[in-house]
Amino acid sequence: MTEIPDEFFARLVADDVKNKITAQQREGLMAEANWDRWK
Repeated sequence: MTEIPDEFFARLVADDVKNKITAQQREGLMAEANWDRWK
């Protein structure tokens, strides 16, 4: 998956909390390239 812009990443996290994202989007959030954003 390509790099996700910060604003879109934040929106996906918020939607994930509300259980509104697809499995593919969740996979993108959990990609190793995004691990630093979870801190």
